[in-house]
Amino acid sequence: MTAEVFESVKNDPSDEFEIQNTLSIDTTDHGAGPLVYVDTNYKPERESEHPVLLSLVDAVKASAALIRATLEAYDQVTEDDPKLAWDLLRELLVVDNDVSELREPLTINLKPKSGEA
Repeated sequence: MTAEVFESVKNDPSDEFEIQNTLSIDTTDHGAGPLVYVDTNYKPERESEHPVLLSLVDAVKASAALIRATLEAYDQVTEDDPKLAWDLLRELLVVDNDVSELREPLTINLKPKSGEA
């Protein structure tokens, strides 16, 4: 996986001192197996990374929590915003595809192998 980096929206674009947060997501092998690496970089002067290393199951749980939080935030939108709706739908199509790609090998892995009861 190529690391993905997301940059936060500035609350006040004219404030030159406001620091934008970034969220970096990658994978790593950390001795016990593959993990999902999540790091927020909110201070430029921070000397090192402080990642959260999530198990594969916890990474899926975190993804679900992000989608639920997005739904809750969208429920608070007070005006019709067709552009936002289209943008969210477009990204949800990507999520649907990614979930399908993950589901396929998991389902195959659950099927009994030949010779197994």
